[in-house]
Amino acid sequence: MFNKKTRAALMLFIFLVGLLMGCSLVNKQIRKASDPLDHLSASTDGALSTLFNPTSTFYAVMRAMNTEYVEKITPEFETRMSVNLVKGMLREMGDQNTRYVEPEEAALLINAEKGDFEGIGIRSRIIPTEIDGIREEQLHVGSVIPGSNAYKAGLKDGDIILSVNGKDVLPYNPLARAEKALNEYRMKPDITKQKQLQKYLDDENARVDKGVMILEAEKQLERGSEGHFVLAVKRGSEQKTVEVDAGKYHLDIIETKDIAGYKYIRINYISGDLKKALSGETSDAGKGLILDLRDVFGGSSEGTSDALSLFLPSRTLYRVSAQKSRLLRTPACSEPCRAPVMVLVNSGTSRMSEIMAASLKAFYPDTVICGEATEGDFTELTYFGLDNGGGYTMTSGKYMTLANKEPEPVSPDVAFSGDTGVLPDSAFIAKAFGR
Repeated sequence: MFNKKTRAALMLFIFLVGLLMGCSLVNKQIRKASDPLDHLSASTDGALSTLFNPTSTFYAVMRAMNTEYVEKITPEFETRMSVNLVKGMLREMGDQNTRYVEPEEAALLINAEKGDFEGIGIRSRIIPTEIDGIREEQLHVGSVIPGSNAYKAGLKDGDIILSVNGKDVLPYNPLARAEKALNEYRMKPDITKQKQLQKYLDDENARVDKGVMILEAEKQLERGSEGHFVLAVKRGSEQKTVEVDAGKYHLDIIETKDIAGYKYIRINYISGDLKKALSGETSDAGKGLILDLRDVFGGSSEGTSDALSLFLPSRTLYRVSAQKSRLLRTPACSEPCRAPVMVLVNSGTSRMSEIMAASLKAFYPDTVICGEATEGDFTELTYFGLDNGGGYTMTSGKYMTLANKEPEPVSPDVAFSGDTGVLPDSAFIAKAFGR
């Protein structure tokens, strides 16, 4: 039997073990309540599992790398691992617009919010397409910056850039065509076609070796103030060659002029300062307003809703997505615009500018839409910065009507030129407003 000292020591040991276990359980509950990421988990097949905790797994691997790996792990190497982890996470979303942004690209995005642009003068889009049963990405011109070198060279929104300086623009999987041809041959071998297949594979390998990856092509055309580019461009069924130089451009958020007693306002980009820039103009609109949204690409939902409050105060416009309950609402406005409005649009009117045009057409009673049909892209991208100077973009909105339907492209009431260099004259304005 235990003596008094042994029994006391045993009781103390049991008490301490119970105390530690209780503290551990309390700590787990606190972590669950304070950090939802800590109790998220997933298995390798994508199903939820209690065996794989993303946060603890990442720290466990990093800890093992630092303590057990044969060589010393430098801070630079840790940074590269972290960046690659972020790239992988974003790539798994399978969304062309949700991706990592290098530090130099991040600077361009930040400068663009102030109206400073570089490159040839385009804002591009990477659009997936299916060609002969193969999914490939294409580099499209999303919009052309007015007055830029790209505008002067004749590039237009919707153009597909096939090659840059003689190098084919390659999709994310540049060997998909070769893989398809090889798989088809393996399924149905034909010795008489071996030489033909080999030549095709050799040609594809040579094309890929000489090509430029689509993200690199995008960077070349949108970054830097120097460089000469020869582009093979497809427009509809036609293909042409365009030569254009890179440069630097600054655009004021709006440009205004008087046309036959109407206030013409060219909106160059949508940012949080747009409402402030517009407010003085809408309060002194003369006979009416002409809002030019041609080739206005991107923008923020906050800047859009604030600007729209000048026309549609305290109005609910769209749902962010069918899955989320968040709504796009305009704030109140003490002196909203009452003048008739003409909105100029084209296929480069996309994302938040398209929401502006669609909202005015649907809810502002005295609106006439002139130009060409809009893009039909009611998505929003948001940029998030990281400590290394880079960041990532994420699709933060796929806007739906309040009835959870996808909005349709904005069709013009009156046809007009999609060229931002062409302005309506007094006769056209009178005819459009006098419908």
